Amino acid sequence: MRAAGVDLLLARTVCEALGVAPIPEYWEETWQQSQGTFLSLAPQVLCPEAVRSAAAESGMGREVAAACVACAETMEADAALRRLAWHCHWLLFLSGKDPQVSAWPRLAASAKSALPMAYAVAFVSGFPTLRAFHHSRGIAAEVTVATVRDLELWIREEKRRSGSWGFAQLGWLVHHFQGRLFGLGRLQYLPGRYHHPFVFYRHCDSRRVVALAEGGLLMRGDGQFASADGGRVKTGLWLTSLGASDGRVRGHPVSPLGYVAQTQVELPLDQWHEVLRPGDPVMTVHIPATGPMDPGSCGQSFRMAVQFFSRHLPDVPYRAFTCQSWLLDPQFEAMAPPPGNIVAFLCEWYLHPVRGADDGQTWERLFDVFDGGPPTLQEAPTDTSLRRAVVEFMRQGGRCRGGGSVLFPEDLNWGEQVYRAGMEEPK
Repeated sequence: MRAAGVDLLLARTVCEALGVAPIPEYWEETWQQSQGTFLSLAPQVLCPEAVRSAAAESGMGREVAAACVACAETMEADAALRRLAWHCHWLLFLSGKDPQVSAWPRLAASAKSALPMAYAVAFVSGFPTLRAFHHSRGIAAEVTVATVRDLELWIREEKRRSGSWGFAQLGWLVHHFQGRLFGLGRLQYLPGRYHHPFVFYRHCDSRRVVALAEGGLLMRGDGQFASADGGRVKTGLWLTSLGASDGRVRGHPVSPLGYVAQTQVELPLDQWHEVLRPGDPVMTVHIPATGPMDPGSCGQSFRMAVQFFSRHLPDVPYRAFTCQSWLLDPQFEAMAPPPGNIVAFLCEWYLHPVRGADDGQTWERLFDVFDGGPPTLQEAPTDTSLRRAVVEFMRQGGRCRGGGSVLFPEDLNWGEQVYRAGMEEPK
């Protein structure tokens, strides 16, 4: 099957015609499998009318929708571009396979100006499939629209960075469009597994929660991992230990303020029971860049999530909400002035340190520094109160670092700082 001299039956010839490189081996392995539906379904799914309808129904803004439709219009005259977009759509929505988007090459701007938007068209054209899945679970249409809002956000971000329309955040958006992530109010929720080296216990009577660090962790004197801040701290390092005997577990407690204590505690196992350990199912929480983190909106989102998963996805287990973010740096509380919404958010969690924590995400998210490395403090912008507070903190010798956190659904009493209210030593 050929079009304009391009053999559409081969991934290599299509990619070479479009200037796409490197060519993923996975595309070549699966290319023939998507060929069978290319002639019958692609004209319906990828046509400008279908893309325009999907963009509108997904709540996409007019400007970004127009860029998607323009790409679809180009595809009508460019069979190679349509064939590539169809293979991506097929992998995402029809194959039942892992699309392996991490191997998909970046679609750089070239003579074919529509090329960088081909992935966006492949995604947005799958909105009807996502909507059907949500409908089968009784999920309201407004949740479906809120869930895919990130697509437009990242298309606009690509335009802001590169100057042209495109889409490159494939790995993240797969969760949205394949029905794993859900946007509920201010926050997003994605089922996952707890992967930090801490074990959480709850007291049978008081219901207090205490986390203990697993054994063999190399820590700094301040209770952070030795690998934090690029491992620059070489002195005062120590190893954690954790063991159980005589009906008691003994180890180093994790403070809800986000550090591991050197002093050990003992928990009688007839009074304390385990509630979370590495590998357990959790609901990971993500904070989209959609505006202020109003405490009331965040609390409402958590309450929505508890009801949502119980009603619509009761077969998805989770023991706790978890989050890892630059916004969970306990050091925000020491800044002058402390950023109110951020501090209010992190105070509701049981904070804990993170391996390899550094200031990379802070520079990315707060100062818009991605590839060139952080600027000097003299160059860092101070046009907002948050930027000014962070810059001043760093000028005083501080170094920001991301953090992790846990929140159990049964402790959801947003605004009460439940874990900080019980910070006395366990008995």
